[in-house]
Amino acid sequence: MQRLGYPHAYARLLDELNRMGDLHRRPLPSRVLDCGLGTGVLGAAFARAVPGVATVTGVDLSPAMLHHAAAILTAEGVTAELEQADARCLPYRDYEFDTVVSAHMLEHLPAPFAALREMARVLRPGGLFVVVAARANIVDAVIRLKWGHAPLDPSDLTQWMTLAGIRDVRGHPLGSAWTPARWLSRVFVGWKLSGERHEKAASASAIGKVFWPRNEGAQTPAAAPPLPLK
Repeated sequence: MQRLGYPHAYARLLDELNRMGDLHRRPLPSRVLDCGLGTGVLGAAFARAVPGVATVTGVDLSPAMLHHAAAILTAEGVTAELEQADARCLPYRDYEFDTVVSAHMLEHLPAPFAALREMARVLRPGGLFVVVAARANIVDAVIRLKWGHAPLDPSDLTQWMTLAGIRDVRGHPLGSAWTPARWLSRVFVGWKLSGERHEKAASASAIGKVFWPRNEGAQTPAAAPPLPLK
């Protein structure tokens, strides 16, 4: 991730969110969860850029990635609370975190909506929700030959975030122009619903389940979730 310029791209993203006032809504100190944290680059960037973040909690299925992320976060002076766990069944209480982030995880899951719903569950009402996802293009198609992931359609991802209880979802480019991160990834930012609006969204998300059947070609949803409630 370092070679592709992601640390700089994440720093640029967080600087933009800070200028827009998105990072000012969080309480201090702030609890951050990084789902599918991989090498820990996004969590480290968040701790560097945002005052009040001294600890990053992270989950990943890979013990090797957890060790790698722990080394990176420790080098940044960040306390790392890492756990081997599945993002589709998080070992945390409801509303436990002020911010939930995830980079390049959902496209690797057979049930991405289940993970989105779990991440939204552990996020407090009004909390910040950030997803970095792969962009479908010819460069990603080459990478896909090795990793076998399935890029998510931006409109589907936006809809699923809304169904999971995330409001005001908007897309952001990642990194500066003509950098690998800009071509490979896109960012989706939103906020956890609160009160009655959250309850309605949660009820809607329970109506249908989403899963992605594995096949030799492109993956398509076998059952799409219902449209968001107005």
